Amino acid sequence: MRVRRGVFSAPIIATAVLAVAMAAAVTAAVMARTHRHAALTAALERVLAAAPPPSVSKDTWPAVRAFYAQRDGSLAWVRGQAPSGASATAIRVLQSSRDHGLVPRDDERMAAAREGLARATVRGADHDATLAAFDVELTAALLTLGRDVAVGRTSPASLDSRWKARRRVPDLAATLAAAYGSGLTSWLDTVRPQHPQYAALRRALASLYDDLESGEAPEATADRIKIVSANLERWLS
Repeated sequence: MRVRRGVFSAPIIATAVLAVAMAAAVTAAVMARTHRHAALTAALERVLAAAPPPSVSKDTWPAVRAFYAQRDGSLAWVRGQAPSGASATAIRVLQSSRDHGLVPRDDERMAAAREGLARATVRGADHDATLAAFDVELTAALLTLGRDVAVGRTSPASLDSRWKARRRVPDLAATLAAAYGSGLTSWLDTVRPQHPQYAALRRALASLYDDLESGEAPEATADRIKIVSANLERWLS
């Protein structure tokens, strides 16, 4: 039987063309994602190489850099060209600061986080730099809160030079990196004081906030909140 060479049916040709087109599309998508990752990584490197933003303390900045080092220089709260779902979880963690008796300064921190989220959502001329700055500022806010929960905001030495802190600062970068993802909502519980009395004060504070929101004796409840919050702070000294 004679076989005619170089003759292919239309379905075979169409299938081959479709396969080539699909392979090209997949390759283009992979290249685009690789390019986006490289651009964002470069933007993050520039932010971390510069001086810390005004909102980030000198005590927190090394932990910020260490956090990204443990992530091999990749952003944590951005996916593609917008803030990720993880960023919403991170902001909820910031909102939980009042459960530890930390409120006034956190109102400003929350406002800054929301402003950063709004900027990162709008694509501007230098969107990569905006996303990288948002990512770093959100990480810094979390680490600052973690430090406050772990050892308090008030330095014992600022009150009395003879008063020495009893708690050491945990490895906040490592604990946050380990909690990233499914464990983020419980991260603060891993760095807070573990004493039963501290837990009891937290429960009391949560109950008082419930009373305040229900309108029960607002002035007296607000005063009790201040007292319990101060007692929580003493546990961190």
